[in-house]
Amino acid sequence: MSDSMVSVQFIPTFWQRYKAGLILSTQGFMGKVATALFPTAGILILAMNLITKSKISAFDWLVIFSALFFTPIVSCITTLSAHRKFKGDIVSLIFDANGIKSTRKTVRISHGWPEIIKVVRSNGLLLSYFSTRCAYFAPIDAFTKDQVLAIRALAEKHGNAKIGI
Repeated sequence: MSDSMVSVQFIPTFWQRYKAGLILSTQGFMGKVATALFPTAGILILAMNLITKSKISAFDWLVIFSALFFTPIVSCITTLSAHRKFKGDIVSLIFDANGIKSTRKTVRISHGWPEIIKVVRSNGLLLSYFSTRCAYFAPIDAFTKDQVLAIRALAEKHGNAKIGI
């Protein structure tokens, strides 16, 4: 397949932003530790209360609930903030021989293929990582099958990325 250019435009929904944020926040060593640590703490607090047969107060339940659902709650709060700020902005992504370019009303950013470390499909999104916890994302439905194959070919030819599409 020769070098081609793939261009898509989309308006991210809240749920697309949320899924992308949740996926990215659980990447890397510290993301995995935080994701496991908080629910474990919640389970331990609940277990200690049950073992000691202590009455579980409303505050204890709040702490247990917050610990168990820490990552989704924090991700939801940060997503709401970003979604309010950028709601309705059209995101344009261009994949070509030089790399990936993303533009919207207030932001322009690009990365060359050597900087892209991973291109994967996850939970209905196409994610192109330029660091462990930072990625361009787009709904996979925004692409045709031929466009996904062209992106794969570009990443294989010009970059060092792990490919999972």
